[in-house]
Amino acid sequence: MHITRILPVRLLALTILLGVLGYSPAASRALPADIEWRAEVVNSGDVGGYSPLALDSNDYPHIVYPSSQDGVDFLRYLWRDAAGWHSANINTPGYIGDVSLALDANGYGRISFSGFSGWGYNPLQYAWQNASGWHIEVVDQDVAVVFAPSLVLDSSGYAHVSYCASDESDNYSLKYAWQDAGGWHLTTVDNTGQVGLFNSLALDGNGYAHISYLDDSNHDLKYAWQDAGGWHLTTVDGDGNVGAHTSLALDHDGYAHISYCSFGSEWYYEHDLMYAWQDAGGWYTATLDYVNVGAYTSLALDQDDYAHISYQLTVGDDLKYTWQNTDGWHTTTVDSSGGGYSSLELDNRGMPHVTYQTDVGLKYAHAGYFLHLPLIGKSFLPCFSGAFEVEPNNAYLQSTGPLCSGQTVSGYPDDQKDYYSVYLPAGGTLTIDLANHTGSGVQLQLFYQVADADHRVGFDYTSPYRIVYTGQAGWYYIYIYTESGFNTATPYTLHVTYP
Repeated sequence: MHITRILPVRLLALTILLGVLGYSPAASRALPADIEWRAEVVNSGDVGGYSPLALDSNDYPHIVYPSSQDGVDFLRYLWRDAAGWHSANINTPGYIGDVSLALDANGYGRISFSGFSGWGYNPLQYAWQNASGWHIEVVDQDVAVVFAPSLVLDSSGYAHVSYCASDESDNYSLKYAWQDAGGWHLTTVDNTGQVGLFNSLALDGNGYAHISYLDDSNHDLKYAWQDAGGWHLTTVDGDGNVGAHTSLALDHDGYAHISYCSFGSEWYYEHDLMYAWQDAGGWYTATLDYVNVGAYTSLALDQDDYAHISYQLTVGDDLKYTWQNTDGWHTTTVDSSGGGYSSLELDNRGMPHVTYQTDVGLKYAHAGYFLHLPLIGKSFLPCFSGAFEVEPNNAYLQSTGPLCSGQTVSGYPDDQKDYYSVYLPAGGTLTIDLANHTGSGVQLQLFYQVADADHRVGFDYTSPYRIVYTGQAGWYYIYIYTESGFNTATPYTLHVTYP
């Protein structure tokens, strides 16, 4: 099943008008083929390993990833709310390996992770948040190294974790830890050969665990599930070298769906994107995308049990996204600046949100709908009326605006990034002048629809800063970058004109 349909990528904006035009998210459950993406950098520094994503009940993103500063390792936790992005550092005993994230019913974070606390000692650990802050405990310390923990919370808020455990002789096994009122419990699910890498956990409606994982001895995709009779194991796909980068979800009937990849002589080369699913008749497999694709797959099912998968090209590193609806499979490139360690979630409307790593840092992208306003639409879009920028405006999704033609607005060069927006109801020439900027390393940049490298349409790095650009109707984002020389004493002025 080769994917051939490529979709345009445009910007999500003015979703408030969708209700006026008769669009109802609840009435459109299978994702249509006209979704559009926005992306932003949420950390421009070095982010090590996985950076899992979870959405709270209001569809705000929460992200966690390993970080370090001045030789000190910690977990970095990001979350967004109506006021913007926030961050906190979670102190840990030592170096941090793989991480997994879930949110409880109150929106508090739960994190499973592997963390070194001494040479040769890499226990499975668990961090949880409540009103008093973050707390950490060791779950399984009788291992040499823990890889790829996968965390899920049950209906009572108790944690369940699948993970790959290695002993001092580098023998891998699949283990499972779960929590109840009596504390933590551990069991070994599979220890036949080298098994357990790239595991992914889901719980069914009865709270039983289901796990997909790699059998590295045989290069097969395996699946373990639990019921009243105990644990059961099966090989889902044993055709060639398969089973890396698995991601598991259960549909409404409790049947398993797994995204994964095939690979060449080594699991990190020559991927194809694979998909396995189950029904009353058994297991089925399909190849969705071919040749150097399929790394870091992340799978979610929508309300109609259609599959959505984010993944990375292993040559070119693009973030790709493929999904099903009533018309079949579709695919698009979300970001060409990178797509490693992707983590996908669907919001309450069935829209995708993804975190991933790129050449410029950790990014967060989400999709929705965009409407180009006709000329009459300008009367519904009042201009920004203030004389000064409104902070925070250090990301284009938080930009000050839209600015009207002939308007001058001021801002202080008190941080590195200031964003402003302009909406052109019809094509024409946009002129931007930046004056009286007292900082150093100043850059004036202009983006169309999305503020990323692929959508930059103008820039000026030398004073006097001016951009003159003739383009089509739509949203434009003005980016003022200040490298150093921050101050709150002397404001700059930004002046825009357009038809």
